[in-house]
Amino acid sequence: MELVLFLLVLILVATWVSAPLRQPGAGTAGTRAGESGEAAALEREVRLAAIRDAELDARMGKLTEREHRELDAELRGEAIEAMRRAQP
Repeated sequence: MELVLFLLVLILVATWVSAPLRQPGAGTAGTRAGESGEAAALEREVRLAAIRDAELDARMGKLTEREHRELDAELRGEAIEAMRRAQP
């Protein structure tokens, strides 16, 4: 009897918890748009951090002037693309 009651409660809880997942399209458009915006903003922050790291490496002498210019141009181009994707 206890096993049957436990299984019944388990099934009810699993049904209740999975209800939002079983509804087709409920909130996915807004959620995905928000997630893609957040991902683009995060990507932009990562690109800007990479630019700062490259500048620090150049100041510390880990990169030559030529290497720094090439890397900086590449990173700034990627950061600009990330910023464009982050805009609505």
